[in-house]
Amino acid sequence: MLFGLEKLIKKLMNFTPQIPEVVEVELKLEEKEIVKMVQSQLAKGFDGNDERVYLTRRGQKTYNYARYTLWRKDVFGQGIGSITDHITNYMSGQFYNSLYVQFNGDDDFEVKSNNTLIWLIKERSGDAIINLSYESEQYLYQNEIAPDIQQVINQLFYE
Repeated sequence: MLFGLEKLIKKLMNFTPQIPEVVEVELKLEEKEIVKMVQSQLAKGFDGNDERVYLTRRGQKTYNYARYTLWRKDVFGQGIGSITDHITNYMSGQFYNSLYVQFNGDDDFEVKSNNTLIWLIKERSGDAIINLSYESEQYLYQNEIAPDIQQVINQLFYE
């Protein structure tokens, strides 16, 4: 759940019980934005913990691609997959294009992937690889969700 959102929902429910429904609708409307934010984090080389993306190789964390992977990126990489030296998990864009949001309730969601290699990616780079970072959550809450909730509140109470 987004930081601060739970507290806001509880306060607002004193005024109207419709707020959780409004939040759920707003989150679903922001699904594409949430996926873009995760893609942007990965492209910059950061995971949901706002830490550099790593790979586990032979039991050790590494923050650089192996020489063979760099060669493959030069030959087969597309877009950012051909130009970055930091770990992005982007070679052809298939993984990035497989990201979607699963909603688990009124104000709870999880970013997932339907790519068959997601289990390997999470094993080698950690479970937080496709989570929203705190900074991304704050941006989403403050710039996308809260203004829309305010608009609904204004409609409910002032119109």
